[in-house]
Amino acid sequence: YSENMEKLDTWLMYHKAAPARLRWRIRRHFKKARLQDPVDDASMIRDLTQELRSEIAFYVLPEAVRLNVTFSGLRNGALAILVEVLKKESVSIGETIVSQGDPGVAMYMILEGSALVSGNFPKLPASHPGPDATHVLSAPDSFGEETIFGLQELYEYNVVACRDILMYELPLEDFRRSFKNLPELMTRMLSNYKNSLQ
Repeated sequence: YSENMEKLDTWLMYHKAAPARLRWRIRRHFKKARLQDPVDDASMIRDLTQELRSEIAFYVLPEAVRLNVTFSGLRNGALAILVEVLKKESVSIGETIVSQGDPGVAMYMILEGSALVSGNFPKLPASHPGPDATHVLSAPDSFGEETIFGLQELYEYNVVACRDILMYELPLEDFRRSFKNLPELMTRMLSNYKNSLQ
């Protein structure tokens, strides 16, 4: 029990931007619940009450995710759902993240580092020279949105890390399962994404 509470305290200190009163309420919640193994954001959030999940989500999600245009205007309750399904990933320089023709399995949001994208990337600026040229992605850029919304089944571009990358992966299946009963949120996120392409 004390080891779990130490993990909880470490987690709360890591998210020290959250108000002290909220951190205290979360600690009290876990003390009562005697959580078995608080380890990461998703497991911590999952075991909170709906109210606490909504309140802490803003502080747990990095700015690169909160400010991503796709999630613009979402309330904290929807952000809490994202916390539960996002997976933090590290990619080494030179590693391929997606290849043209691969099945679209996730959306990715870069937190640190950068990558080169080539091919038919939907978010290239109008001034971009064409599909044979490369474009640099860095924080807070994202890619793969077209696949999680079912607009494309395959990636139509390549993304290769040109520096070590820390990023969030939003797996397609987890995303769809988590938001399947929230069609108004799916519609809003899709609309946000489509508007970002104009």
